[in-house]
Amino acid sequence: MILNKQNSNVASRRAKLALLSGGLLLSSLTQGATAIEPTVYGNVVAPILHAKCVGCHGSDKQKGKFAMQTIELLMKGGKSEEKSIVPNHSDQSEVFRRISLPGDDDDHMPPEDKDQLTKEEIAILKWWIDSGASADAKLVEGDVPGDIKVHVVKIAKANPDGVVVKAAKDPGPVVPPPTPEQEAAIAKIQEDLNVVILPVSQDNPGLTFTAVNVAKEFDDAMLARFDPIAGNLLQVNLARTNVTDGGLGSISKMGNLTRLRLEKTGVTDGGLDHLAKLENLEYLNLYGTKITDAGLAKLSGLKKLSRLYVWQTEVSEEGAKKLTAELPEVLINLGWDKEVGKKPEIIRVAAIEIPKPAAPDPETVYGGLIHPVFEAKCVGCHGADKQKGKLALNTLEALLKGGKSEKTVVAGKSGESELARRTGLPADDDDHMPPKDKDQLSAIEIALLKWWIDAGAKGDTKIADTQVPASIFLLK
Repeated sequence: MILNKQNSNVASRRAKLALLSGGLLLSSLTQGATAIEPTVYGNVVAPILHAKCVGCHGSDKQKGKFAMQTIELLMKGGKSEEKSIVPNHSDQSEVFRRISLPGDDDDHMPPEDKDQLTKEEIAILKWWIDSGASADAKLVEGDVPGDIKVHVVKIAKANPDGVVVKAAKDPGPVVPPPTPEQEAAIAKIQEDLNVVILPVSQDNPGLTFTAVNVAKEFDDAMLARFDPIAGNLLQVNLARTNVTDGGLGSISKMGNLTRLRLEKTGVTDGGLDHLAKLENLEYLNLYGTKITDAGLAKLSGLKKLSRLYVWQTEVSEEGAKKLTAELPEVLINLGWDKEVGKKPEIIRVAAIEIPKPAAPDPETVYGGLIHPVFEAKCVGCHGADKQKGKLALNTLEALLKGGKSEKTVVAGKSGESELARRTGLPADDDDHMPPKDKDQLSAIEIALLKWWIDAGAKGDTKIADTQVPASIFLLK
């Protein structure tokens, strides 16, 4: 028996549900977005690298002298003679070679104790490189290979503005390793003063020193002991020591110094003449000292200075603003909630409108009867944002691809289709889907799903051209 009128009414209700669902989804994705298309690099590749790579290869740290926080630095590569990225040739790209190695290989990246790239992320990077490794190629969903499409769209959706990356940092002065004579001087200083002098990092032989554990007794005479290694020091912490203006003569010899902490010391305006010689200084902390606007003006020649702390000093906001006129890159901290100068800049990829899968035709059996069931009951756990069991049901393509099970849907054979089996199990069965705490499929919906699979699981069959068994709509 053919119930054309009943079929038509059900189709109409299903079509309205599909259109409503699609409209709400479209609204949520485009709210506040512009009509600029996303780029493959800015909205997919860069977020992967930012999450998994730039912690060791970014503006603050460059292992192997390799930075990846901008595409220019990524393409430039590091100290390896191998090319990091060879457009159109992932097989010749050192980055791809390393991320593809077995996890226990010494050359594998990221290191085994770091968050690893997923196989989908590796596949995306391979696709991007083999497609030309473009910085501005638009992300058009139709051009994305089917096996990674859902992952590409998911990453782009999570990064509508691209990633926020810090501008490339000046690597600072190059300091050679200490000579044997300097090594002997370092050992003697450490033994006599009970302090520790260390390299800044594994890749940087420049030295760092802090007097924090001997602050109560550390004075100008002790500071003078560092003169033999003055040119090797990059970072010095003298906070809360007894250092005065007299000791800053030793500081003036540290021409490669990039960071200096003098908070809560006896430094005054008079001592700041010595600091004027530190042309590589980027960070200076004078919190709690007796400096004034007159002393602050002596720092106008420190062209690399980017952070200056003068909280609880005699420096005024007007004096700070005068210095920022001379040093436009500096940010001066005057207290917990008061800063004068340039805020740190960020580089943003333009805001975008996320590509959306085309809504299925509500006049088809899939679009009008089947897809709305998935939208209402399944995509919360098996959609674009979440894929339990690596299964997505938000598009016909994803449904037919399946998840961990290769037989999610076997066209023409509902009895061999995992989806039909699990939705048809008793609600108290551990394999039953949806989970018993979720909104359940009705008997009609389960029967419709089984019938659709047995009819070939097609996406283009029109409701008007088919015959839905009347018995399905008589179920309770």
